Amino acid sequence: MADTDIRELLVAYTGDPPPPAFSYDGVLAAGRKRRRRRRIGAACAAVLAAAGLGIALLPGAGSRDDLTFPVLDGPFWATLDPQPYCAKASEPPAGPTVQPTTVLGTRIPTEPAAHAGARISCYLAKTVPPRLDGTDFYRDPATPAGTRPLEAYPLRVFDPKRPAETTPPVISVSAVVRDARGVGEIGFGVSSTSPGAAAAAKDCDGHGCTVRTGPHGETIMVLDVRTSSGYRLVNIWIYRGDTTSFASAANGITTEFGPGGVTSAEQQKPSRPDLPLSVDDLIAIASDPAMTLFP
Repeated sequence: MADTDIRELLVAYTGDPPPPAFSYDGVLAAGRKRRRRRRIGAACAAVLAAAGLGIALLPGAGSRDDLTFPVLDGPFWATLDPQPYCAKASEPPAGPTVQPTTVLGTRIPTEPAAHAGARISCYLAKTVPPRLDGTDFYRDPATPAGTRPLEAYPLRVFDPKRPAETTPPVISVSAVVRDARGVGEIGFGVSSTSPGAAAAAKDCDGHGCTVRTGPHGETIMVLDVRTSSGYRLVNIWIYRGDTTSFASAANGITTEFGPGGVTSAEQQKPSRPDLPLSVDDLIAIASDPAMTLFP
């Protein structure tokens, strides 16, 4: 099926702010509609480069002299309090549940999106900060106004009146992080699986993309892109039955250039020598049973 070709879809996925976690399912959905997106541009260029379209992929990060230290605006949090989210998650769902349904082979969760967001926020606010000791957390400017760092929000909510346009449902999470080593970005997400693991693995044909087996037998796809500027972006998709979970980290923050805010991976600059979270950390966090749409 043509619209499972990730390279072709990524070409279309440039323009308005997209999923801050650069989700694979978001890429597919946006590619089908041919909508232009902006913040995904770095990931697009990175994958296209991996496909041999002209950006060098290098094994090392930039030296300390190569780093750019951006000025971060707005408040920051030295600690994240999971209790407000956990309290909401412990209450019965406060909205109408979706009737069990399947759309084009994709299972739709019955849990209201706001309740799922609170449950996932509770888990991440408990789990991520202990792995990032001495880190300040900033809101990702691509998230909705009022969103706190690592607060999950529904990026796409299933609407039974528009099933094809609102499938798969997606919950997204992200933050900008700063510590003594510099500034970076982290992101997470969960969505109903579409396409399945086999189709995704078929698109993963080297050039920085590898397929692994997870701790619970999951199929894991890791895209690890490093450009000549020293910028590094890692995107991870974990396929567990009806849920696909996602994790991402970059050793810089996305900067927009030119008319329309179009950007490329090669234009991005590292603002720390390493990722805020390692690939193993990202896999451990995203493969936890809490990262599901079907609790």
